[in-house]
Amino acid sequence: MRFHLECHLLPPAEPHQFPHEQPGARQLRTRSIAGCDVVMSGEIWAPSHDGLVEELRLLRERGLIAIRGLTLPHLSAATRLAGESLEEEPTPVEMERVLRDAVDKLGGGDLQRSAEYAFGTPPGMRGTPAVVRRRRAAEVYGVTPERFRKAQERLLISQLADMILDLSSHQRGHAIVGELASSGPRLSDTRQEGRAFGLWTRPMRSAHGRHIITLHVGPVEMLADIDIVVSSENVYFEGSQTFKPSLSAALRLACATRNAVGGILDDVILRELTEWVEKNGHRGLPMAAGTIAATSSGELRRQNIRRIYHAAIVSPRPGESGYNVVPDAIPRAVKNAMLLASRERETVNPPFKSICFPLFGSGSGGLTQSQSLSWIWASLEREQADGWDLHLLTREITSMELNGWQYIDNKEI
Repeated sequence: MRFHLECHLLPPAEPHQFPHEQPGARQLRTRSIAGCDVVMSGEIWAPSHDGLVEELRLLRERGLIAIRGLTLPHLSAATRLAGESLEEEPTPVEMERVLRDAVDKLGGGDLQRSAEYAFGTPPGMRGTPAVVRRRRAAEVYGVTPERFRKAQERLLISQLADMILDLSSHQRGHAIVGELASSGPRLSDTRQEGRAFGLWTRPMRSAHGRHIITLHVGPVEMLADIDIVVSSENVYFEGSQTFKPSLSAALRLACATRNAVGGILDDVILRELTEWVEKNGHRGLPMAAGTIAATSSGELRRQNIRRIYHAAIVSPRPGESGYNVVPDAIPRAVKNAMLLASRERETVNPPFKSICFPLFGSGSGGLTQSQSLSWIWASLEREQADGWDLHLLTREITSMELNGWQYIDNKEI
C-alpha cells in the first residue's frame, strides 16, 4: 500500500481551536494526488524541532509503556507525515514505530546505543524505570547519570528530533511537497537549549594566513580524531572531582580505565598530573598562569585523541567556592599550548596536526562564552598556526551568538 501527500501551509489558527499548538509548529492541509492508492486528507501540523525535543524528554521520563496517556502533538503530526498512520490520531504503536525508526537512523555507535537504553527500545527494557534506563545509557559513555543528563542526553534527544523530522519530510521515499520545519539550527535561534549541538566553522585571518576554526558544541566525551585536547585546570593542577560538571572532571573520567561496573582502575590523568607536579617541584604551590602540563589520553586513545594538555587558567577564590580567571592566563595558555604542540608534533608518528581549545573560564571561571571566545580568538590570531587544524569546544551555547559561523552538521561533534 502506498500513498502520497501534498502539503499546503494554512494561516495560523486561533489558539482555542488547537490547544496543543506550540511555538514553531505550523498547520498543514493534505489533499489527494491523482494515481495514489490511498488518500489522506484533513489538517495536520508540521512538527517543530523544539516541540519534538520537549515531547521526547517527557517520553524518556515516562517510558514507552506510558505513551498512550501522553499528549504528543508534534510526534503525532510527524507520525502522519512519515506515512505511518492514515488516521487523524495515530495510535501509540504507530508513534512508537516512528521513534524506533528515528533511533535506527542515528547510524549505530555510542549515540544510538545510548538512545536505545534511554528510551527502553532493546528487548526486555520496555517497562524499565527511567532511572535505570538513564544509568544504562550513561554507562555507554562511562559517565555518571547526572553528567549524562546534562550533556549526552540533551544531544541524543536533539538528534532524535532531527531524525524524526527527516522521516516526516521524506514520507517513506515519496516526496512531500510543502514547507516543513527545518531540522538544522537557525542562527537567530541558537540560544535555545539543545539547538546548537554539532559542528560550526568560521574563517580566521591572521598575520600568518587564513585558517578555518571548527567549533564543537557537545560533550567532550564525544570528541574524536583530534590529536590534542586542551583542558582548563586550576593553578594548583589539582584534578577536578569526577562528580563535578566541569570539563576537567569529564576528561578525567573519560581517560580513566574502568571495570565492568564503572569503578576506576587507573585514574590516568590524576596519576600523571601528580607525577608532573612532583617532578617540577610545585606540590601544594600555584603554577604560573598559562602553564601547560601534558598527559596521555588514556581510554580516549580509542577515539584517536592522543594527548591532553592541562592549562593553568583559574585560581580559587579566597574563602569562597568557585574560581576566578587569572587575567593573562588565556593568551599565555594558548601561546604555551601551541609552542608545546609544535615541539611535540615532530616526535610522534604520525605528527600531530590538530588541537582543540575549550572556551576557557566560561564555566565556573566567571567569563561569558563571548568573552572567552574573543580572548582565545585574539590569541590564536597572533600565533604561528601553519599546518594546524584549529578547534574549539563547548558543551552547549549559553551566552554567545553564532552569527558568522557556518553550521556543518549535528550528527557527531
